[in-house]
Amino acid sequence: MTQSLIAAHVDKADIVRVRDAVRDLPDGSALAIMLENLLQAVLDGEDVTVFTAEKDLTTSQAAKLLNVSRPFVTKLMTEGLLASHYVGSHRRCTLSDIQDYVERRERAAADLARVSGAPAAVRERFMGLAGATGPEVDAELEALGFPATS
Repeated sequence: MTQSLIAAHVDKADIVRVRDAVRDLPDGSALAIMLENLLQAVLDGEDVTVFTAEKDLTTSQAAKLLNVSRPFVTKLMTEGLLASHYVGSHRRCTLSDIQDYVERRERAAADLARVSGAPAAVRERFMGLAGATGPEVDAELEALGFPATS
């Protein structure tokens, strides 16, 4: 299941009704926390899309979640930076694949921010953290704001 909610189309009265319903849920309830986060996102003007956790995502859906182009997602999959599988002749990934990619990329970016020294050391450290090998590292480094070394 995939469901999108456009913040601009949500009636404020509906937000109040849902917030009142959330108050009736037990404190610390996972559902209450999720609904509160959803309501806050909508109040902040953010559109929200809900996916089931292990639903297969198309390259277009993955691109939207990562805020990148579909061809870039395909490249990440081809280079092994984003886990994927085929359904027929079409590439798919799961939300957990995307979460894993984002977490590895964030860890690599945080580590790179702490690294001082030659660009080659930065490149080598990134390769180890992100699980990347070869020339695709330069594209990832550039996406993180670091100049390519080759």
